[in-house]
Amino acid sequence: PVVDAPGPESWNGITAAGYEYSHVRLAGRYQGGANTLVQAVTKLGGGYWVLTPMRSDGGFTVLVNRGFVPQERKAEFEQESGGPRPPTVVDGLLRISEPGGGFLRSNDPAANRWYSRDVAA
Repeated sequence: PVVDAPGPESWNGITAAGYEYSHVRLAGRYQGGANTLVQAVTKLGGGYWVLTPMRSDGGFTVLVNRGFVPQERKAEFEQESGGPRPPTVVDGLLRISEPGGGFLRSNDPAANRWYSRDVAA
């Protein structure tokens, strides 16, 4: 069953073994113009996972994976407007930060090149 997404008071105790893929719900607003595109390869081919910060009604911010976009749509999501966003509710699966990079490459924050979910970076 879906449960409310845990807030910052719980984050230190969250582990992949106990929480990964838990069904969670979060109410808040997307923070437009702040997408991070993480390189991905799926059965659809190469592209990006679109990670967008969401400010919760509880006052904390999480990254929401809004889904996969193919390589040819990269610019559309890099340039997405930073204007006001309506309130929204997201049901999804809790995922854990996974620093280190994929494709035998490491994340390069200075160049805005991302190969894994590294929330701290």
